[in-house]
Order: sequence, then structure tokens, then C-alpha cells
Amino acid sequence: MREPLAIDVIVFARVLMKHAPESRLDVADSILLETERAYGFWQSHRRVHANFGDGSLISRCQGLDPAPEPMASNPDFLDALAVAAIRLRSHLSD
Repeated sequence: MREPLAIDVIVFARVLMKHAPESRLDVADSILLETERAYGFWQSHRRVHANFGDGSLISRCQGLDPAPEPMASNPDFLDALAVAAIRLRSHLSD
């Protein structure tokens, strides 16, 4: 995966907001794996993966129609942001 920026994590959380809280961990892991797959495709073929984007987290998440940008104080956004950060950190440390 390309090195994620802070905006990638915010958009990642906005995608997770569209899912039930109990499914967010699994959804987050799937998104991260798809992003890795896209990055591998880009490295091998030097072109964007048709379904998963260019290997950046934001590219994958934009293709998943994120929720509208919430206020930073929105409890559901903060919960989704926590899941996004925890799963990303775990993914990057593997």
C-alpha cells in the first residue's frame, strides 16, 4: 500500500460509517487487503487496478462511496475513526 496520509484515514472512517459498528473491523480489514492488492497490481503492471484503485487507501475508499463528511464531534465518526486507526496500525505492523 502507498504511504497513507491523514486524509486517507479520515475517508477510510467515512466508508466505515456506512457499515454497522459490529461489522467495521471485518470491513476495514477487507479494504486494507484490497488496497494492498491494488498496490501490487500497480507495481506489476504500472496501471491502476480496475476495481481497487491505485494502491492508495484514499483511492480504494473513494470507490466505496464514503459517507458525507461529518463534524469531527460526531460520535459515530469518532468510533469509525478509531476502528480505522487501529486496523491501519495493525495492518502496517504486520
